[in-house]
Amino acid sequence: MIEKKNIIRTLLGVELYEFTENDIYEIRKNHKTGEHFFKQMPKWTLNKNKNDKNNKPLNTIIESNYYLQYVGIFPPKKENNDIKYWLFNFNEFDTLLNIEISEIGIERLVDNIDFEKILLVFKPITRNEFASRIIPNTNYLVFEITYNNYYSDGWETDVSYDIIGYLDENMQLKLYEK
Repeated sequence: MIEKKNIIRTLLGVELYEFTENDIYEIRKNHKTGEHFFKQMPKWTLNKNKNDKNNKPLNTIIESNYYLQYVGIFPPKKENNDIKYWLFNFNEFDTLLNIEISEIGIERLVDNIDFEKILLVFKPITRNEFASRIIPNTNYLVFEITYNNYYSDGWETDVSYDIIGYLDENMQLKLYEK
């Protein structure tokens, strides 16, 4: 059996925001419909539901319009205003990563990764900063895509994905500990 291994590194941009339940309520009350509200909000958030019916692990990514569909509809109780939600958008900067995401979806690309640990290295943007920014603050994750090509009655390819690190404020690669 002939084997070839190709490892490619690419960047994934992350715009990270942190809103309280009151922040979401204040933003939401200015929109006529939930659909319009979610078009303005970042697309992704973290799954904090311990009783997820789909058995999705904690801190994995989930679409914010699904997870936050009932958050902020009514004024929050004082005890709930300390609850903070991280919301984020992804931006692909590389054609290869864009193709991989369009083929399998971002959810499967980062499946079963504790995304909260990945995002802890970045400073989230608050509601006030969100309202006043024209250009979003983009952080960069470094993805490693490994193509294992092997020949067995024809060429086959296995692909694996890993987030190996991030770029710091000086655009220097910082590796995550395994």
